[in-house]
Amino acid sequence: MVSGLRDVTFFWRRDRLKLQPLLAPIMENCESATIMGVLEQTSNSLVISVRIELIEGHSLDNLQRNSMFIVREVLAEPSASDDAFVVIVSMIESFAELVLKSMSCIIRPGTRLDSNGFTYIVRGSRNAVKEKKDRLVSFLRPDRISAGGVQPEDLAPGLITKRQEEILRVAFDLGWYKAPRGCKLEDIAVRSNLSRSTVAEHLVHAESNIIRTYIEAMPHWLESEDESLEEENSIVSDSWAEQ
Repeated sequence: MVSGLRDVTFFWRRDRLKLQPLLAPIMENCESATIMGVLEQTSNSLVISVRIELIEGHSLDNLQRNSMFIVREVLAEPSASDDAFVVIVSMIESFAELVLKSMSCIIRPGTRLDSNGFTYIVRGSRNAVKEKKDRLVSFLRPDRISAGGVQPEDLAPGLITKRQEEILRVAFDLGWYKAPRGCKLEDIAVRSNLSRSTVAEHLVHAESNIIRTYIEAMPHWLESEDESLEEENSIVSDSWAEQ
């Protein structure tokens, strides 16, 4: 598991979403909506592509009237093969600030509205998702919240090969990454039934790929040294009684 990173899922029942005026137009006009991608994300702006199925007889104009977003472009209209719109929308500033106050969180695939309700998935540091939880609760208390750790393969599928992963696990188990080292390269080679040079090559390539990914791709997820991590139970599987 990647230390400090959490995937957190918030869920609201569909009937409760109507309690928020900004969300009511979506509930009244949409059968479903699925976020396909985030095109722009700043501290006060969110532009996304969304696949939207409207309730029969309703229009995009109905959907965005008094709602939390504006349709900027229609990429695809309903057809014989697909009865959904694909649109680019921008969130109104007040709602964008609610969603994006913490730039350490990103919206994850799987975020969607369906017949059951709205499932909102984010990834970020423990402190960032704790702040996200507090802000969303103040907006409209979720019916359920669940959280889980992030696995290395979730961050970058194919980051290391299966063989490299096996060597890393053997090295870790034998104490290669302890200070001082708890084993020699030869110990890893014997356990893996490989030559020392092959083991060394696997370790160097795997470590290089992992370190490069953290340094180049995810600097905004790293917390400062003086920032204390929340306790493990600060974001845990949780549920509230139905209201």
